[in-house]
Amino acid sequence: METYDIAVIPVKDIVNLASVAVVDAQENGIGE
Repeated sequence: METYDIAVIPVKDIVNLASVAVVDAQENGIGE
């Protein structure tokens, strides 16, 4: 179970970082 938890946490972090990056890009007008 420990291995499973360790594998899941980074995935959630990556998803969160990706979501934040997309929001920042939209707010800053990048890509328009």
